Amino acid sequence: MGKTNRASRIAGAVAIGFGLLTIASGGATLLGGLDMGRVVGFVLWFNMLAGLAYVVAGLGLWRGRKWAFALSLTIFVATVLVFSGFGLYVRVARSRCGPSSP
Repeated sequence: MGKTNRASRIAGAVAIGFGLLTIASGGATLLGGLDMGRVVGFVLWFNMLAGLAYVVAGLGLWRGRKWAFALSLTIFVATVLVFSGFGLYVRVARSRCGPSSP
């Protein structure tokens, strides 16, 4: 096994493991089996769907598929966009309710 192949397999295994954990926690929360406190719906749904994408990308990385890097990059860009949306959501919520006391 070459160095690149080993790195791809390690990255793939990590992505698969992280994706499965994300699916488990997101699914349990969406189905009401796990109380996460106050959650933001679009972030929770995104994480659940991203977990599926992590598993697919991980399998692609493990198998050395060329499309796996593009999918990984797409997941990254989508995560940045959702994170930005979450920041905007928090900012709007604070402007409506005022800052919370420390």
